[in-house]
Amino acid sequence: MAAPDDTGLQLIGLHGRKQAGKDSCGDRLVTAHGYSRVAFADPLRLFLVRLDPLVGVRAGLPLRLSAVLAEAGGDWDRLKDEAHDPVHREIRTLLQKIGNEAGKAVFGETVWADRGLETARRLGGRVVFTDVRFDVEAAAITRAGGRVVHVVRPGTAGPEDPHPSEAGIDPRWISATVVNDGTLQQLWAKVDALVLSGPRDPG
Repeated sequence: MAAPDDTGLQLIGLHGRKQAGKDSCGDRLVTAHGYSRVAFADPLRLFLVRLDPLVGVRAGLPLRLSAVLAEAGGDWDRLKDEAHDPVHREIRTLLQKIGNEAGKAVFGETVWADRGLETARRLGGRVVFTDVRFDVEAAAITRAGGRVVHVVRPGTAGPEDPHPSEAGIDPRWISATVVNDGTLQQLWAKVDALVLSGPRDPG
């Protein structure tokens, strides 16, 4: 089988802790710089939607994922309040188990990285991955000629999440760092500088 042709692909992968600002950086890349947005977790979410599992109990009645997603208007980004909502926490746990304990154990460590790169190649051009959590994902982006950017937001360390998906990646994969320590407009300016800088860290 011939190796995939990554000519013309411009990949950026965003890595960082929860609430660091990865989605905001991704939004800027999409709206201001013509990137298409992809997440390695997209197939996991589709899998979970098709399964439609029980995710909690409300008013004594079982609550399924489909009902929670309907309330959120189908927006997965509104299901991230794990600290205060046990239903959101259960959804996150299910995604983690499907992705790591089930998916990778059955299909291999690179299954989600491979799927993500397939999607990027199909889209072509500029693509941003907003959820780089594992070394295999960072490696896939780097080997395709892309960059992995660490998004850091001071003061958002919070409690450690013991799941492997929150353990971080090897620093050798990180080619640039964006510190989210100001306003949204200041963050956008840093993202703009990152794009203009090309493959090197803007400083």
